[in-house]
Amino acid sequence: MCEYYPSITKKLLNDALTWACQIVHITDEEKNIILSSKKSLLYKDGSAFRKKSGGDFDVTMGSFDGAETSDIVGLFLLSKVEHLNVKLGCFRDDWLGFSRLTARQTENVKKDIQKIFESHNLKIDIKVNKNVADFLDVTFDMKNESYKPYTKPNHTPRYVHTMSNHPPSIIKNIPLSVNDRLSRLSSTKEIFEAAAPVYQRALEASGYAHKLEFHDFGNTFTNQPQRSRTRSRRTTYFNHPFSLNVDTNVGKEFLNIVRNFPKNNILSSIVNTNTVKVSYRTLKNMGGEISRHNGRLLMSEAETPEPPRCNCQARLKPNCPMPNYCNATCVVYRAKVSEGDIQNPSAIEYYTGLTENPIKKRIKKQFSDIEHYNPLDPDNHKSGTRLSRHCGNLAVNNIPYTIEWDILAETKVAFNPLTGYCKLCTMEKYLIMFRPEDATLNLRSEFFNHCRHKERHLLRK
Repeated sequence: MCEYYPSITKKLLNDALTWACQIVHITDEEKNIILSSKKSLLYKDGSAFRKKSGGDFDVTMGSFDGAETSDIVGLFLLSKVEHLNVKLGCFRDDWLGFSRLTARQTENVKKDIQKIFESHNLKIDIKVNKNVADFLDVTFDMKNESYKPYTKPNHTPRYVHTMSNHPPSIIKNIPLSVNDRLSRLSSTKEIFEAAAPVYQRALEASGYAHKLEFHDFGNTFTNQPQRSRTRSRRTTYFNHPFSLNVDTNVGKEFLNIVRNFPKNNILSSIVNTNTVKVSYRTLKNMGGEISRHNGRLLMSEAETPEPPRCNCQARLKPNCPMPNYCNATCVVYRAKVSEGDIQNPSAIEYYTGLTENPIKKRIKKQFSDIEHYNPLDPDNHKSGTRLSRHCGNLAVNNIPYTIEWDILAETKVAFNPLTGYCKLCTMEKYLIMFRPEDATLNLRSEFFNHCRHKERHLLRK
């Protein structure tokens, strides 16, 4: 199919969902969520990229949502051509068919398929009456009743080097998986031996000593014994990063901690070696890290935004809590609470907090919580912050205090929906953990607080 993903229109997806409703139950709310997730907006330097047609409806390539959308549209299209006397199948935008009709009849079926696709504003390039067909990574030869691995012209396979910073299990299984794939894609040993040299050279260039050998799987694809169905177990994985520079067996030490978890604890049923497993994850590619680092430096040189200005009224500027920075956003701040005389305080406490909004709005909210603090309220521990409750207690006991504010870090952004990572929350936890002298009012449980900044990126009613 030609330009499959960009050619999927809202009407075509609606038709596919309506057809799918005849097979499975899809609520109107689920339909609206599926359609709403196709609204894509792309901005650069404050200007929006606009499509030539279709508005903001777009099926993105490379995403899970785009793959699922292409699958359901593909199944819908298959239902439209199932009445034809040919056997057809599809994977995303690649289709394969088998026909026992004559050459002329097959040519007529081709025209019928093209008409069906054109009715949905889709283009498809069809080649018929062929005995040899390349489909994905396999070449099928109907005349000789054989199949063999297929690679694109001028393609040279490359694999992770044995000396790279990857877990041993990955390095060990790469040549085995290559051997297994080639054997399954080769119908005979002769075909395997003809295709293997290119992959053997690629493995040797990456430091592998494995010798590729043909394994005849026979009819194991279809005649495998039926496995008994087992109950799935809810498993939690600890995916720590792997690095050859670390000598400590982190996974082993972590499992030792799990094994020593108290058996009489209420959480022992979910924190044990049967429900908690260890798995590796690789670190980011060094070339990518260098590229991102250089990009940040070049961006900072090209764009030097002026520091946030104070927009307080002239008569209120002397009382501005953050002179010249009261409009700063995405910052981690510190509040210094001095009891008694500011020159000679009787006690000093520190609080570390964060805000995605302008900091002066956050400070205003802190003072509002202090003003409305009620020590007799049984739910007062649920309202405000540790800072507002501490200052509220001081005010109730008529102990004078002063608060000084300053910024500890500025992250510029909070939660990133592409990476699933919140720089603002991570920076606050880092400062609380490694600068405890600036967080005497904070609790250790704050390390496990849920990130609130990603809520506005979620699909809700």
